[in-house]
Formats: sequence, structure tokens, C-alpha cells
Amino acid sequence: MMRNATAKTSSQEYKHNRALSPYELSIVTFFILTFFSFYPVLRDLGQSVISNELAHHTPLVFALALFLIYRDRKPLARLLREASGTGSIFPFVAGMFMNVAGQALGIMYLSQLSFPLTIYGMILYLKGPLVVRRLVFPLFFLFFAFPIPGKIYFAVIFPLKLFVTKVAAGILALIGYNVHSEGNIIQISSTMIGVVDACSGLNSLMAMLTLSTFYTALVIRRMIYKVVIVLSMFPLVMAVNVARVTGTCLVAVTWGDELASGKLHMFWGLFVFAASVIGLMAITKIFIIFEGKTKHG
Repeated sequence: MMRNATAKTSSQEYKHNRALSPYELSIVTFFILTFFSFYPVLRDLGQSVISNELAHHTPLVFALALFLIYRDRKPLARLLREASGTGSIFPFVAGMFMNVAGQALGIMYLSQLSFPLTIYGMILYLKGPLVVRRLVFPLFFLFFAFPIPGKIYFAVIFPLKLFVTKVAAGILALIGYNVHSEGNIIQISSTMIGVVDACSGLNSLMAMLTLSTFYTALVIRRMIYKVVIVLSMFPLVMAVNVARVTGTCLVAVTWGDELASGKLHMFWGLFVFAASVIGLMAITKIFIIFEGKTKHG
């Protein structure tokens, strides 16, 4: 009888010990709230990855963010073990409000942008400011995962096409060609070339802003240098796309429009990306050298 009573008491104590503590219960509650509130947003984002060319890079952004966290795993694990107390719940509430407002108003981009803020707020509340400070950059990096809305895309892309068209036409005129441009159309001799959306540089710009932000996080220490490198992607990508349009026009007027708009058009796309990456590496190398001289000087 004593043995059975002892076993029963031990079983009750085990069940009591296995009950969720208030802290564990809050973690479960936060994750459930976040999952169900963002499920429509993440489902829409997953569909956009397949159907929207501006979202093809989304899985890569999430993978790179996870890599940044993995690279910082040792100091992060130490902070998690030592973390005590909680932070403000306001960022979490603000993120959830943005998400609900975005879904209610049909502004899915607003809900998407609220996702990193909500995750930030959840970690801040559960683990405190020291832990979340270590995760600020990977969470900020997730903003690149979300494709810009169509209205913003079409509002920006046409002025970019006009800029690339006019600069390319000016270069061709300096070379000595008889050039006339109207809108996004370049007429060189008797050949008409239309500057399409891909030649505007917007897609390349978004890709290079993402890549430069990630790359500088790995190799550059000073924040001011990181910002300068990322901002330099704007003139770099525009210059490369101007070279693309200028080269296409020269090929078209020399060897015919069919060659310029056929397989060569795909080659120009690869050229833009490769030249932009090389430019990024060259600019970053300059700042690495300068950073080293500053450190030892």
C-alpha cells in the first residue's frame, strides 16, 4: 500500500511539474497568435513567389536572414541562457495592429512589412532588449523579402525607363549617330528600339540593394561605410542599364533588330547582373582597404 501511495504521489508531482509555467504559456500564446494572424499574409507571399517576378527572390532573402542568425549563434545562445526579464510589449502590439489594418484595408504590403516588426516585438517581450538587439539586422533584412506593390512599381518604373532612354540616346548622339528619342522609344537611323520594363533597372536595383546589404554585413564593420556602399547601388545599376540599352541599340543598328531582341537580350540581362556584382565587389574592396588603413592609421 505504501509503495502504491508513493507511486501515486510521484505521478501527481510529475504531472504538476510538466504543467506549463506562465512564461511557457505566454510563448505558446504568442506563437499561436502570430501564426494564425499572419497565415493569410504568408500564404499570399508564397503564391507571389511563383506568379510575381518581383517576389522570386523571397526564399533567398529568408535563407540569408537565417544564415545571419546561424553565423551569430554562439553569442546569441549565450545571451539566451543569460536572458532575464522581459521588454516592452508595444512593438508586438504595433506589428499586430499593422497586420490587421493591412488585411482589413486590403493593403497586403502593409501586413507583410508588419511581419518583421511583430517578430521583433515578440522576441523583445519574451527575451528582453539584449537578445533582440542581436537579431535586429536579420529581422530588418526580411523587409527585402516583400515585393513592392504594383502601384509603386508602375509609378517608379516609367520615370526610370525615360531616364535610361534619354541618357542612352545622348551617348549614341555623342558617338555620332543620328538619334531621336520619344518616351521610351529610341530611333537610331531607321531602327526603332523600345526600352522595356526590364531595361529600367528597377528589378536589378532591388536585387543589388538586397545583395549589397547582405554582403556589407559580412565584410564591413563601420555602419557609415555600409550605408554608402548600399546607396552606391543606385548610380551603379543605372549606369549598367544605360550601357545595356546603348549596347542593344548599337547591335540593332549594326547587325539588325532581330539579333538585338533575340538571344542577345537574355545575354544583356546576365551582363547587367554580372557587371553590377563586379561593381559591388570593387566598391566594397575600396572600403575594406580604406577601413584597414583607418584602423592601423
